[in-house]
Amino acid sequence: MKTQITLLIAALLPALPSTAAEARLSYLETATDYSLMVKHDIFAGEAGHVRAERNFNLELSTSPDHNPKSVAVKIDSIRGTYTAHEMTQRLATAHLVGQHFELIAGNHARQLLWQASEGEPTIDLGRIIPGGLPVALLLSSIFPTLPEQPVDIGSTWTSQQNIRSLEGWIWASGQLTGQHTVTDIGQFDGHTVISVTTHAEAELDTPPDSRQSSSTVRLNRTAEWRFDATAGALLSLSVEQETTSGSNDLPQGQVAVRQLTAIELSSQMQSD
Repeated sequence: MKTQITLLIAALLPALPSTAAEARLSYLETATDYSLMVKHDIFAGEAGHVRAERNFNLELSTSPDHNPKSVAVKIDSIRGTYTAHEMTQRLATAHLVGQHFELIAGNHARQLLWQASEGEPTIDLGRIIPGGLPVALLLSSIFPTLPEQPVDIGSTWTSQQNIRSLEGWIWASGQLTGQHTVTDIGQFDGHTVISVTTHAEAELDTPPDSRQSSSTVRLNRTAEWRFDATAGALLSLSVEQETTSGSNDLPQGQVAVRQLTAIELSSQMQSD
């Protein structure tokens, strides 16, 4: 019989007494169901009007892997849409349901990382964005980097991670630097739950041979997230992200682009 620890935690935490006990964080092999929503609002041209919108909605499940250095993930459902010129197109994703991929547990299980592999589940985004969007990349790019040392309320740490991000109609990559602050530690049903605020930024570039961007893309991200230190799993995550100073090479020429990204992740952990 499954016991589900849902986002009800988010509502209960303010009423729970905080604890000063330190907690150590790491991604463990916990069977977890995730609901993920990602939305891109793309503002293009000098007028800055909304030119396009991308939406991705996924249900994913992780399971313990025999390899302690990776996490196995299954796609339970997936839906994607692309809207431009007031017309919405549904992306072809049905064939991805039931497929599997792995995230690499790197840096002593403090990060979940994407590693490109042949035949991995990928969302086709059309001819302007060749190669498509790997589902593993979409997921791994939002998992926070955990601290090396145990944390208490008020603890801070800095992280750096390489990212590859879809901004407008281009791919951009670079190093994301994050500043994390523990805002609360609470107890729920024997689990220690950590609340964290993150502010991160990066300057992203396209590959040297790319003709799709003429300037550096500047990224700013704010995130609120909760982590179950007892089970070693991310409970919830809310992200607001803005990228500016990008220029995309489109059929109509070079177009200035600004993108707002909203991400919502919730989880349900399973135990027999």
